[in-house]
Amino acid sequence: MISSAVYRLGFILLLLPSTAEGVTTAEEAQAKASCRSALQNNRKNIAGFVRLAFHDCVGGCNGCVNLNLVDPTNLDRPNAG
Repeated sequence: MISSAVYRLGFILLLLPSTAEGVTTAEEAQAKASCRSALQNNRKNIAGFVRLAFHDCVGGCNGCVNLNLVDPTNLDRPNAG
């Protein structure tokens, strides 16, 4: 199982046309390769990557992602954070 940090970094790097600040080219390539591998080896990971773009704010919008929340009933209300 790939950690949520790899998902976040990989998703950001896949969306950005240039290298993220503070991330080396080698680290970017490694993150992209890990993400591609995760998506190719388990198609269910695609949902997790999409979910990152529309993630639930847990305890305020501070960048944390709750991939274990399967019930989106609270997504229709604004976040308190």
